[in-house]
Amino acid sequence: MKKGLLDKFRIRLPYVKNNRFVDVFVWQNKKLLQKATKEKKDVQGVFKPEPYKIYPRLYVPQKIGEIHYHKGRIGVGVISHEVAHSAVHIFNVLKKDIIDKDNELFCHYLGYVVKEICNRFIKMNY
Repeated sequence: MKKGLLDKFRIRLPYVKNNRFVDVFVWQNKKLLQKATKEKKDVQGVFKPEPYKIYPRLYVPQKIGEIHYHKGRIGVGVISHEVAHSAVHIFNVLKKDIIDKDNELFCHYLGYVVKEICNRFIKMNY
């Protein structure tokens, strides 16, 4: 495991087709998170989307992206904030209408991923 990386785990997404997943990383502190994600600004968490192609036809990899947290700032607000970024990203890529048509699916995604991350963080005593 990389220096300063406390935990890494994968969450499979039951509400999105094709066995998609997001990887979650927990760093020892904010500096290590910033270094690992090459993030310059002051952040409490980071969602890094996986690149996808739209030409010549849409190709979306199974990995949606990575969510990074640091131990000094783990809470439901930061967790749900980064998960919302991942949800908006994948629903946008898949051309889902999260306002009118697919908002229930969006909320299930959000609730499931936040629950899985919170359960892991409680188990690991973060």
